Amino acid sequence: METLGICFDKKAVIVTLIIGNMRYPASIRMINQNRSKTRKLLPEELPNRLMLNFNWKPYGETKNAIREYFEKSFKLLSEGEKNLVEGARFTHIGGDSFRVDSFDAS
Repeated sequence: METLGICFDKKAVIVTLIIGNMRYPASIRMINQNRSKTRKLLPEELPNRLMLNFNWKPYGETKNAIREYFEKSFKLLSEGEKNLVEGARFTHIGGDSFRVDSFDAS
């Protein structure tokens, strides 16, 4: 996470998503899940963990690229169905860049 410049003081940074050999802006944010307010399990049964959260909602061109790249998933979700056909994989390829690939989830 230090490579991206994310730390406890600066929890979000702008990154580049590479989707189908094109570059698109997004942000990545570090989330510290302390999971202390649980419903089914005791807090000590769920350890603290750091998560990375990608966000492309403010970036229209990125949203469109993801919608087109994951066309099957988008169609299913738009029809109120569950996406059981494809998943997304984010691979850090260096600097601020992440390659986005789809994989068969069926």
